[in-house]
Amino acid sequence: MAKIERNKDPFKEALMPPVFRVQLVREKSGQRTGLDGPEAAAQILGRYLQHADREHFVSLMLDVKNQVIGIHTVSVGSLFAAIVSPREVFKAAILANAAAIIVAHNHPSGDVTP
Repeated sequence: MAKIERNKDPFKEALMPPVFRVQLVREKSGQRTGLDGPEAAAQILGRYLQHADREHFVSLMLDVKNQVIGIHTVSVGSLFAAIVSPREVFKAAILANAAAIIVAHNHPSGDVTP
């Protein structure tokens, strides 16, 4: 039986973009951290932001049992300001299927007065 071979055109192959497959994987994590008050949220966010040299605006995303399912840095600003869009705050929470969020920002200077 005759085998038919196609001539490969290197020009056409160069124009064809590579094909990739992207797959969403949700890995099971260990035990989630539950929040029992604002002090617990402040402790988690304090550790998350402790070495920040610029102002960060972050959201702490929670499930229906007030367990942390993620932390998202919404905006990284300058030494004394961070510009935040509400769209970006809620986008991450919706994509994470969060039931609630806690938002916070840091003061790299340590001065909390306005």
